[in-house]
Amino acid sequence: MYYSYIVSLQYILNNRFDLGLKYGASLKELYSVLWVNINHEAMANSNLYTSYLQLSLKVKL
Repeated sequence: MYYSYIVSLQYILNNRFDLGLKYGASLKELYSVLWVNINHEAMANSNLYTSYLQLSLKVKL
């Protein structure tokens, strides 16, 4: 199962243009990597999450 969230802001510049900013990210790791030393002992664990940032400009015709 994949969980994520989105935060969005919209700003109306005038009657013709709107600006938007959107950020989304996952709440569950996509990959998990276990780091080991030369003796094969666990040292740390790294998790990879997905995220994006989107900027939009809307033009009303």
